[in-house]
Amino acid sequence: MGAQQHRVDPGDRQHRRRWQPGIHRRGLRWRRREPGDVTSDTTFTISGGGSCAGSSCTSTVAGNHTVTGSDGVTTATATLNVTPGPADHLVLSPADATISAGAPPETYTANSVDSYGNVIADVTSATTFSLSNASGSAGSCTGAACSPTVVGAITVSAVDGSLHASTTLNVTVGPADHLVLSPADATISAGAPPETYTANSVDSYGNVIADVTSATTFSLSNASGSAGSCTGAACSPTVAGAITVSAVDGSLHASTTLNVTYSGAVFHAVTPGRVLDSRTSLGAGLFHSGSSRASR
Repeated sequence: MGAQQHRVDPGDRQHRRRWQPGIHRRGLRWRRREPGDVTSDTTFTISGGGSCAGSSCTSTVAGNHTVTGSDGVTTATATLNVTPGPADHLVLSPADATISAGAPPETYTANSVDSYGNVIADVTSATTFSLSNASGSAGSCTGAACSPTVVGAITVSAVDGSLHASTTLNVTVGPADHLVLSPADATISAGAPPETYTANSVDSYGNVIADVTSATTFSLSNASGSAGSCTGAACSPTVAGAITVSAVDGSLHASTTLNVTYSGAVFHAVTPGRVLDSRTSLGAGLFHSGSSRASR
């Protein structure tokens, strides 16, 4: 934006007759000084942010400014109106906001401004907004209403033609929504050491809130009912196949699958009336290596 200047001259100010003292032989008397150009004898100042070099006054702040000129005897004022320069970039509001994941969207306003930050116009409706972080997309925006799906510092970008701007949206975890178990869909062989799980409480977007393993109750089941037992988070299956691992912490819950395979050996239990094959029925006592024979 080019400097704008205004010269105070007799047509711009309230004019008073100027008088200066003179010496008369009978004492002090006053004589009138006729009006004229006294610019070189005048000191100029400008209000509201700006400066004057001699009689040239300028400001980088848009709006009306009062220019005052004084030569020590007479003071006059004039108004300097400064308008914004050409559009240089966008400014977003709010700046550096903080919300929690799952909260209502954060709504932004975009203003076009000149190189000094003077607002030209509200261009929100013409602006495209987006959310991102180091990993890529971090949510979505409908118009100027932006909804993040991950936690951390999110970059809000705004573009209107050649004008652009960005700000930070700090996203904290939302309220606990469910549990997430680890490992997921594990596979072990019959008779192996227990499978130990970890339970984390997460918000509706899967953002981890806390490790709640010690407060979580674990159990094993299949279509037939109980399929083993858990001591704390260490679970030992007693049957083969796909077993459901269930976890509950108050109102939060989750489940995953534990696939139990045969160890490779075939176990037989001999009884007086029949032979039981471990491939068709495996009890807790059959999950071991070697063979078992019953003597009569």
